[in-house]
Amino acid sequence: MTKIRDKKLILLGLAIIVIVLGLSFYLYGDKLSWLPAQIAKLTSISPFRAKILNQSHKSLYFKENEELTVWVEFKNTGKKTWKKGQVGLINTKSKFKTPYWNRNWAAKINKDIKPGRKIKLFFTIRAPKKPGSYKEKFDLYTKSQKIKGGGFVLSIKVVSHEMERLIEKSGLTSKGDIIRIGLYNTNQEIKLSSDGPFKIKVKNKSLASFNKNEIVSVRFKKGKYYLKGPKGWKKALSSYPKFIPKRGASYIQIVNFKARPSWNRALNDNRFRGVIEIRYNPKTKKTWVINQLPLEAYLLGVAETTSRSHPEFQKALAIIARTYAQYVLSLGGKHKNEFFHLNTTASDQVYKGYNFELRNPNFAQAVLSTCGKMVTYKGKVVVTPYFSRSDGRTRSHHEVWKGKRPWLVSRPDPACKGMTLLGHGVGLSGYGARKMAEAGKKYHQILKYYYKGIRIKNFYSSKITKSSKTLTSWIGVGPRSNVEPRVNIFDSKGKKLKSFLAYHKNFKGGVSMALGDVDGDGEPEIIVGAGKGGGPHLRVLEKNGKYTGWDVFAFDRNFRKGINVATGDV
Repeated sequence: MTKIRDKKLILLGLAIIVIVLGLSFYLYGDKLSWLPAQIAKLTSISPFRAKILNQSHKSLYFKENEELTVWVEFKNTGKKTWKKGQVGLINTKSKFKTPYWNRNWAAKINKDIKPGRKIKLFFTIRAPKKPGSYKEKFDLYTKSQKIKGGGFVLSIKVVSHEMERLIEKSGLTSKGDIIRIGLYNTNQEIKLSSDGPFKIKVKNKSLASFNKNEIVSVRFKKGKYYLKGPKGWKKALSSYPKFIPKRGASYIQIVNFKARPSWNRALNDNRFRGVIEIRYNPKTKKTWVINQLPLEAYLLGVAETTSRSHPEFQKALAIIARTYAQYVLSLGGKHKNEFFHLNTTASDQVYKGYNFELRNPNFAQAVLSTCGKMVTYKGKVVVTPYFSRSDGRTRSHHEVWKGKRPWLVSRPDPACKGMTLLGHGVGLSGYGARKMAEAGKKYHQILKYYYKGIRIKNFYSSKITKSSKTLTSWIGVGPRSNVEPRVNIFDSKGKKLKSFLAYHKNFKGGVSMALGDVDGDGEPEIIVGAGKGGGPHLRVLEKNGKYTGWDVFAFDRNFRKGINVATGDV
């Protein structure tokens, strides 16, 4: 009797298991989110399989509320065909959804994919308004069944708009001469999009306009540029096209371009300010992707330092990178046969574009605060080479490249003593300059050490903004006679910033003063002259009243009628 009862209980248990398993398969195909995790594991056996072959990004830097198109390439490694419209990417808890999604579906395939075939899925994501680090998990599904091997995670860092807003207010990205950068060449299709509306121009005439995140492809073949866009739009052109962001757009994205930093292969530097031009060169038989933009916008994407380096070093680097680019422009470029001035490598200057700008807001601030400043020698913009580190001394131009450049002479580089030379050795030593900045040297002192006899001249500047303390204007005043020689410094709103004596407190002849860039660092100093009774005594002071050591008598020391001070661009 006991054995019969035990058999009945076993049969009843098996029946319950069968019922539960049957129910679980039904729920998995209809309402996946209701299933307990344990049951979901039991139902994972499926003829559907996938393998991720490639993806545009594994890690991203975003601005608040910014949209971006990304893609993932899958291969059908299962035994069943993926049906059009029935397979796609799902993220049920995304904080990066856009109106382009269909509920939790980020994207669906637009054609049948047989076993062994592959497909790229493109989809858009939008950053939340709150800065921070996020993990977004996506899975490939057929209807409501998860496909094994189709899951991945995007690591996303959302950064503040603050630096971007400051750049926009300053007008920085419209400053400087136009420079053309050869990004890369290819014989493959090129896919382009933007974070805002954009247009295509051919021979300076508008061809078509597109909305943000819409993708247009270009391929040069047999003497023609073949373009494809949304909703079946197609064109065949005999002249090269230019992709131009409209108002409200920050960049053009080359959707299928992979430029991953060696230190983090998950990142992809494929977004660029300014214009993107696709141009075939019949001489070299190469189709080039060229980025055309103003000089200051280009500098924001020059990736020759990290955001962690000292601010004074970053300012010095911004100035010599600007100077180098301007010098190359004055020669007509280094790559005249390829229709651009500079490439993106260390043989010219390392350039990564808009994504670098987001990752390195401190260098963007350095570019902004030094806007228009360049190194000159005898009034002319000159070449300003730089390199990683020396072995204790830099090299002269003559040692390395022959020919004399008076500002490029060998200099002791004590911070690098005992190290091996890394680079050509001429001009500014990156390691040595960083150590000078960390020791308290200002950017103009660093530059004047490595480039002998140079001056730093301001050729243009950005708009004065409230947010940028380095760009705030100031006013200096001093009394003319019968009082102590006091100088007062005010900001543009009349608030007193500093007050100090230019000469001894017992002197009552007052002071004459003017502002001028005496040391060539692009920042004005205070030049003072003693009033009546004090002799023709000239002094140069910093904005804070610190004595610079520059001290002369303009006339005979016995002259006692005072002097007037004026400055000009000598």
